[in-house]
Amino acid sequence: MGHLSAANPAFQQKLNAFEQAVTSQQAYGLIYTELIRQSTLLAYMDNFRLLAGLALAAMPLILIFQRVRRSKV
Repeated sequence: MGHLSAANPAFQQKLNAFEQAVTSQQAYGLIYTELIRQSTLLAYMDNFRLLAGLALAAMPLILIFQRVRRSKV
């Protein structure tokens, strides 16, 4: 996402390829759609890593807590 600028040669190459098939505004729309798709995937991966790390960090808590026993009344 940080590399998506009008000065980026890869962006210009992809934009020119899209503009040959569709109008300029549609080409920008296609690139924007791809940007959203990729950023959504990256956000999902970040959240997955965060939750996996929290789960691993919480595992030692199982050893700390003791089972509560019911008293017979």
